[in-house]
Amino acid sequence: MVFDFLKHAGCVLGAVLWLSASAVAAQGADVGLVSQVKGEVGYTAEGGGAGKAREYMRVRETDRFVLPAGATLRVIFLQNGRQETWSGPASMRLGASAGEMISGKAPEVAQLPPTVPQRIVRTPDMFQQAHMARLGGISVRGAPVRPHGLSPEDQAELIAARDLYQQLRTRQSGDDITAQLYFALVLSDHLQFEELKRVAEEMQVLQPQNADVQSLGLWAEERLKRGR
Repeated sequence: MVFDFLKHAGCVLGAVLWLSASAVAAQGADVGLVSQVKGEVGYTAEGGGAGKAREYMRVRETDRFVLPAGATLRVIFLQNGRQETWSGPASMRLGASAGEMISGKAPEVAQLPPTVPQRIVRTPDMFQQAHMARLGGISVRGAPVRPHGLSPEDQAELIAARDLYQQLRTRQSGDDITAQLYFALVLSDHLQFEELKRVAEEMQVLQPQNADVQSLGLWAEERLKRGR
């Protein structure tokens, strides 16, 4: 009986700890991705750490940003695909699905299709993969290039993604590369390096100083050479 009681108590305690950990994880979940930063934008993290905002950083609820005059910050929210472009001078706090203005003027808002933010959030992983591979990492070494032989499901996903990419391109302006990032992530998943190289080149035209984009294009080119 004592053993049974201890076993039961252990199960209950394990369940409580699991639920507590799940609650903490939920509170600390990413709510968005910074897709563009121009100027010196200040950033204060949920836990109190402060620094400078950077492109492709994942952000959480209650994170705060301060934009001086002339600065720009673009955030994509994962829950609803809301894209906000803030211009300084301004300050704001992140909510779960929208930014809360503290000072300054309201952001420009655009609505992205629901499939886009779920891809976009993986942008840091794609760029890290490209950097590691070019520096001699092993994360993708040996992966085959497969321009042909895709399954019907893969082909259908690529066709749908290509159509959406073209639609997004007609809506973007300036040096926004949201459409290209979305499609690049799909192409990377399917190892379509030839088309990925072309999309990376398109991004380089829009953002010629972006080192991550440059590395992505070089990675795609190297993968094509290795696959020949």
